Amino acid sequence: MNKTLTILIIALIINACAPLVTAVPVPAAAPIEIAFPTSASPSNTIVKKVLIADKYLIEIPEDFTVHENISSSTTTVPIYRIEESNGASFDIIVHPYLVSSSLIPGKCVVSTDFDAGATPAPIFCEGLELINLFTISEDWTVKYRGVISDLSLLLCTANSPCPVEVPSETRYSTTYVFVVADKSLSTILEFYVGDAFRSPSNEIDGFEGLGSVLHDSIIPSLSIRNP
Repeated sequence: MNKTLTILIIALIINACAPLVTAVPVPAAAPIEIAFPTSASPSNTIVKKVLIADKYLIEIPEDFTVHENISSSTTTVPIYRIEESNGASFDIIVHPYLVSSSLIPGKCVVSTDFDAGATPAPIFCEGLELINLFTISEDWTVKYRGVISDLSLLLCTANSPCPVEVPSETRYSTTYVFVVADKSLSTILEFYVGDAFRSPSNEIDGFEGLGSVLHDSIIPSLSIRNP
């Protein structure tokens, strides 16, 4: 693994443990949870609709909470942090639609070929090249990647032995990055879930933990808000 990717993976795990930006509750006069009737998903989970960037709707389990993070010195894009009742969370980051022939540090961009209609072509996000894909409604292509990290190495510090002793059953942490590029509304939506699942294996077996919830139900529920 090259040095750049190692640094990026460390950043992903750190972000899983701390907010990307300082969370600021949305004012009561501008709620982002929409008062639609709740409904049952195929798994009988009661869900509610959430408005994202005044453009999109997603469905999340009723017991999840939503916080909108305003722009700060570390970001200029809206970020929505969505939390489970057990404290696990994922972020939806609303990027502008940008095109590049290669990765741009700190940016989420579609490759030139993807922009031209070649869906197998990559999208670059979180310092990663996203190649894997699945499709959802609106004929959107979701590009994604999972990254496994060894916590016994990532948690090392200058004042502790390395590797760090961690429980073998939770030694490896999985981070997922999902991206939906919507050229029609000039938006790139990133769904980021750090430390989504811990296991004794250093191999990714499909989607696990909160990554599975995103893949199976939340991301497929994405739709454009009607005027």
